[in-house]
Amino acid sequence: KKSESPARTRSEAVWLAVYGVASGVYRVIVFGGILLVVADHFFLIGIVMAAACFISWITVPVGKFIHYLTSSPKLDRQRPRAFAVSLTMVALVLGVLQFVPFPSHFRAPGVMQAQQWTQVVNETAGHLTELLAPPGKLVSAGQPLVRLRSVELELELAQARASKVEVETRLRTALARETADLKPMRSMLETATNRVAKLLADQMALIVRARHDGLWVAPELNDSVGRWLPRGTSLGLLVNPTGFQFTATVKQEEAAALFARKLAGAEVRLYGQVGDVLETHRWTVVPGGQGVLPSPALGWHAGGEMPVTRDDPHGVKSAEPFFEVHAELGADERIAFLHGRSGKIRFEQEWEPLLPRWIRSLRQLLQKRYQL
Repeated sequence: KKSESPARTRSEAVWLAVYGVASGVYRVIVFGGILLVVADHFFLIGIVMAAACFISWITVPVGKFIHYLTSSPKLDRQRPRAFAVSLTMVALVLGVLQFVPFPSHFRAPGVMQAQQWTQVVNETAGHLTELLAPPGKLVSAGQPLVRLRSVELELELAQARASKVEVETRLRTALARETADLKPMRSMLETATNRVAKLLADQMALIVRARHDGLWVAPELNDSVGRWLPRGTSLGLLVNPTGFQFTATVKQEEAAALFARKLAGAEVRLYGQVGDVLETHRWTVVPGGQGVLPSPALGWHAGGEMPVTRDDPHGVKSAEPFFEVHAELGADERIAFLHGRSGKIRFEQEWEPLLPRWIRSLRQLLQKRYQL
């Protein structure tokens, strides 16, 4: 049979050719995703489906092409030339993929963080009675931020002081009577003194102070005035705005690129300002795998890319270990430097051929998902 092109013009022929290639790539991507999902639950069925796809998409077309080269009557007069051209094209494609280097990079999600920041919490439980420093203002180290009150603590302190006075009185009486064994009495006095000192420290901790200079960030704290706050309740953040860094989370499959290969540079783009690039040339990798995300915004629960465990209500416990990278950020008037802004960092690597890169990615995928 003679095949005729349905295209009437040259532009239609180009569009149909592009459509044929694009549809083939799309079919491979869709079926590849389906194969991964099926193999995750039914490994043997996934293997059978993968083998069937390999035969129908690769083995059969290649076999038909070889049969066409070897036995088609159309090539009787030009068969050696057809073989030479076909082998040359295959060798050229494989040579380009194997030996010609292409730009290489990888991206990792992360958040912008101040180089010095602390989570402000109350060390003693109590009712929040007053905001001593308005949120959104710069504060200095040691400055009072909030005041709490605990009636229970006041009663315990009064009782502890009374017990101490009682023990001191009993000890003086024993000294006046020249009692031989005063060791138990002195031990009781020491315990009572330590108890009073502990309660006094808890009472002083009812006034929460800034641990360092910075911006006092507590947008919802006004709503908590008058409420009982258990010990360790998060009151807000204390952020020093003089220096920022980008904390990125690099997955295990990118660890080889992060450690084994030389990185030429990196750039950071923040969501909301993706058109503005922050160049960075200094970064450090935290040794060892990490298990807690630097921000819930990076986890699946908040729409991020990092998988998190289902039993973590805060969404910061990673489902798999990752490597944490701290990249220094320089000042830039175009960028709004805000603690907690999320974005991505792009690491530029040395150029590498495509075929070794694809083979390495496939091996990492099989090892990660199926331990092969």
